[in-house]
Amino acid sequence: MQLRRLKLINYRSYAQAEINLTPGISALVGRNGSGKTNMLDAIHMLCNAKSYLTPTDVACIRNQLPHFALDGEIEDSQGLHTVRMVLERGRRKQIKVDDNSVRRLTNFYGQFPCIFLAPRDAGLVELGGEERRKWLNATISAADPEYLQTLIDYETVLAQRNSFLKQSAHFAMLDNELLAALDTQLCSLAKFISVCRRRLVEEITPMLTTCYAQISGGRELLSIDLQAQSTGGDEMIELLMQARPKDFALQRTTVGIHRDDILIELENRAARHAASQGQIKSIVAAMKLAQHQWLRNRTGKNPILLIDDFGERLDSSRLTALAELLSATDIQLILSDASPRRIMDAFGASVSVFGVEASAEGSVFNQQ
Repeated sequence: MQLRRLKLINYRSYAQAEINLTPGISALVGRNGSGKTNMLDAIHMLCNAKSYLTPTDVACIRNQLPHFALDGEIEDSQGLHTVRMVLERGRRKQIKVDDNSVRRLTNFYGQFPCIFLAPRDAGLVELGGEERRKWLNATISAADPEYLQTLIDYETVLAQRNSFLKQSAHFAMLDNELLAALDTQLCSLAKFISVCRRRLVEEITPMLTTCYAQISGGRELLSIDLQAQSTGGDEMIELLMQARPKDFALQRTTVGIHRDDILIELENRAARHAASQGQIKSIVAAMKLAQHQWLRNRTGKNPILLIDDFGERLDSSRLTALAELLSATDIQLILSDASPRRIMDAFGASVSVFGVEASAEGSVFNQQ
C-alpha cells in the first residue's frame, strides 16, 4: 500500500500544504517545532480517521479556524483510491472514499492501515496496562471489524455497569438482578475479545522477539505474556460476583478483560523497571514492526509505517540495525528527524528528503 499524495488545509501547524510521495523511504527533516510531526499525524488521520497526537479531533484544526480538510490518494492492490476528510467545528467528521460517504468509522478503520512509532510510545513499556491494551486493540481491530464492534459493545456495557454502581451507591441500594443481567452481557462479549487477544499474543510473540534480536544485536532476551484475570464467560461471571462488594464500594468494575495487560520482560526482569531508554525504544520499535508483520500476514495489506524522531534515544549500533531492518522490507516508510546527515548515513541516497520549516504563515516544506 502506498500514499501517493496528501493535501492539507488548516491542519495543526499547516495553513496549506501538499506532498507527493514515491514508494520506498521518505524523510521529513527540519528543526524541532517546524511541523514534521504534524505532517506525520495528518497521514495517520487520513488513514485511520484519528489523530495520533491528541484524543480530540477538533484540536487538529489550525488556530481558531472553522475547519480542517485532508485530501489524499492511496494505492493498494485494488487500485488508486481518493480519500477526503473534513472536520468542521461543532459537526461530525466527514469522510469520503472514492466519492462515497463513510457512514460508520468501524467500516473505515483498517481499510488503509497505518502504524505510527513516536517518542511518546515509550509509554508502551513505562506506563500502565491501558497503553498496552490500546496496542492490542488497535492491532486486532485493524484486521477484524467484528473485534472492533465487539470491543465497542463491551465498553458500552461496562460504562452502563459503572454508572449503575454509582447510582446504587448514591441510593445505598443494589439491584442484584439488574446487575446480573449486565454481568451476563459483559461476560458474553468478553469471551470473544479474550480469544482474539490470546491468539494475537501467541502469533506475534515470535515476530516481536525476532525483531528485537535484530535491533539489539541479540544482546538481550525479550519476552511478552498476556496477563488476564479471566477469559470471559462463566469464569468472569464468577469473578464479578465475588467482586460485587468491592465494586459497590469503589463504584466501578474492578475485574474483567478491561484490566488485561501484557508483561514485557528483558532477561526475565520487568522491562518497565529494568530497561534503559535505548532498550525501551528498541522494544517499542520491535512491537510496531511485529504489528506491521502480523497485520500484513493477516490481511494481505502492507501498512504504511510512520516514524517520528527516527534517531532519538538509540546508540549508533541499534540505529544502524534498525535502518538495515527497515531497508530490507518493501514497506512505504515515512520518517522524521532533525538531522539530514543522520538520515543519509542510515539509508543512503535512496531516501527522498523533504525539508520542513516554520514560518509566520505556518509550516512549509520542499523536496531537497
